[in-house]
Amino acid sequence: MSSNQETMRTAIKSADKTKVDAVVVAANSFQSTIAASGIQAGYRNGFPTGFATFDAAVKSANTQKLADLFAAESARQAAIFIAKDLLRSQGEIPF
Repeated sequence: MSSNQETMRTAIKSADKTKVDAVVVAANSFQSTIAASGIQAGYRNGFPTGFATFDAAVKSANTQKLADLFAAESARQAAIFIAKDLLRSQGEIPF
């Protein structure tokens, strides 16, 4: 196995680990937002703006979580493509 292939394998492993870490951070952030906006702040149905504020916070947290997951996957794919481009440019793989 050439050094370029080893570099590609290392880059892919690193990109996968980075994505997993980003998914964990996104999930924790999502859960923290929901906990802070609901349980800790004590929003309750029937009180002025209670549910509306909680609902808005959950929607916002969910939107941010999806954006974070998309960014993590995009970064992972970019790292893989860059690693493969190195092999392509050296003529080690045809695709």
